[in-house]
Amino acid sequence: MRDVEAVLQAEEVRPADMREIGVRLRGIEADLAATWMCVTQVRAEVAAVRGEVDQEFAALGVELTGARLQVGEHFRTARSEMREKYDLLRCEMIELGIRLDRLLDQDG
Repeated sequence: MRDVEAVLQAEEVRPADMREIGVRLRGIEADLAATWMCVTQVRAEVAAVRGEVDQEFAALGVELTGARLQVGEHFRTARSEMREKYDLLRCEMIELGIRLDRLLDQDG
């Protein structure tokens, strides 16, 4: 670009200089087009990666929800089993108390 500016600032621009300027400008245009294509490609790749990450996070959310539901179900089942065992133990204690009372009444 500095060479182009220097030629343009010269008092007299020769046709050969104008051709050189044209060639250099076309080279710059080609470089810009190639750069733009690279930028477009990188943007597409970033969008694809972003899509994959979004899908992974969505899948992780589904798995976490499933795990949360499964843990909740196991917790409810364990609580129910513990309540049943507690009730059974309480009934056995009452029954044992009644038997002890009968035994004490027989001895007394």
